[in-house]
Amino acid sequence: MKKPKIVQSYWTEAYRSSPNRGWAFRETHYMSWALSCLQLKQFYDEVELVTDSEGAELLINKLHLPYTSCKTTLDKLSGKNPALWTLGKIAAYEEQEKPFIHVDGDIYIWKPFPNRIENAGILAQNVEKNYPYGI
Repeated sequence: MKKPKIVQSYWTEAYRSSPNRGWAFRETHYMSWALSCLQLKQFYDEVELVTDSEGAELLINKLHLPYTSCKTTLDKLSGKNPALWTLGKIAAYEEQEKPFIHVDGDIYIWKPFPNRIENAGILAQNVEKNYPYGI
């Protein structure tokens, strides 16, 4: 069976609203994206980035991450409330026309996802109950 498409999304405005993008150091944030993308590319042929123009400049043009494709459709979120950081993920999901797995930039894999995950009708990392940033 064909491996699923992997999608990562990066909405710059949401990351910018958090000091060092939620990391102790900005450089660590960049290293995380690099490690995540490079590990995904070891096991999956199709790893797509859905971002905005600024995110493409950082991850594609400056860090030279080897995504198989990059869409800057998150430019449409300009001016939206960055505290609603999930908007970037939802917009990335909306772009998809075939089965995919969305993987955050702080997820690193050392082997392919299990078949039960790759072939699931729907999957989620975890239920966020009583999440302190919830509305």
